[in-house]
Amino acid sequence: DLRYVAAPIVQNYEVIAAVRLSLPETQVDHEIRETQMWLLAFVGAVIIAAALVAWLLARSITAPLLGLAAIARALPDDLTLRASETDGPEEVRAVGHALNETAEKLNGIVHRTQRVAADASHHLRTPLTGVRLRLEAIEDISTESAVQDQAQAATAEVDRLTRRIDQVLALARSDAGNIDEHVVDISEIVRSRVEAATYLADERGIALNIEVNDGVQILAGPGIVARVIDELLGNAMSYAKSRITVSVGVENGLAKLEVADDGPGVSAKEYESIFERFVRGTHSVAGGSGLGLALVREAARAHGGDAIAEAEANGGLRVIVTWRCL
Repeated sequence: DLRYVAAPIVQNYEVIAAVRLSLPETQVDHEIRETQMWLLAFVGAVIIAAALVAWLLARSITAPLLGLAAIARALPDDLTLRASETDGPEEVRAVGHALNETAEKLNGIVHRTQRVAADASHHLRTPLTGVRLRLEAIEDISTESAVQDQAQAATAEVDRLTRRIDQVLALARSDAGNIDEHVVDISEIVRSRVEAATYLADERGIALNIEVNDGVQILAGPGIVARVIDELLGNAMSYAKSRITVSVGVENGLAKLEVADDGPGVSAKEYESIFERFVRGTHSVAGGSGLGLALVREAARAHGGDAIAEAEANGGLRVIVTWRCL
């Protein structure tokens, strides 16, 4: 088959001839298909180039933003991190500058908090120590039993106030963060603190049972584990009827410290609230501050762990503290 194209030849307004061009239809179809292929290839190349340019432009914006997001997430653990103020568009650089200013202010607040905690520890504990020494002197020199009893009661109140100050300062240091960590053997510390608490437990008729695996190590700040076990033992002794069990082991890569008592326990709805500051359980004893378990949880979380409460099998409360194990 042929395809025809004809055109007239006109002279003096008259058609004197005609020109006819004919081509095989297969050749025409071939040239049309070839042209279409070139057009498609060109359009595809343009689309790919446009997509690549768009990706590069988007990347130049999103990459700095992702970096800012990563720094913002990491700042609570390390206030020395800083965002780049030279990468990305002007708007992204402005966000980085604002983030750095915020980090600087937070760092200043943390350092001031640490200084206040250290100063408060000195200025509050020193006079309390003096008061305690005077009370002990009164107790020693007095021959009247009533005066001695009052001096002993006042000394106990001073000790209680000192303990509350220590708890508040420990929470302040925990809030400030940036705790220096070193390798700590939980097993040895728990044995030592349980031994120190044995005399008080015997006085109250409470049996202290200990089940400790050797060589359980974590990274923790100075005195953290000792404070945690002291708070847990103090809390358990306030409620236990006759028995406290302390255990240390490793489970699923976590160091696990458990302190269980046979006291009245708490209701299931209080398992979380008892870890909040100044919150006390339904069966709280007089003289408590509601800070002990809050300190335990915050000390654990400051070192990548946690603290939870659950019912003891035969009544009472079990507090479980976990840390990342080495």
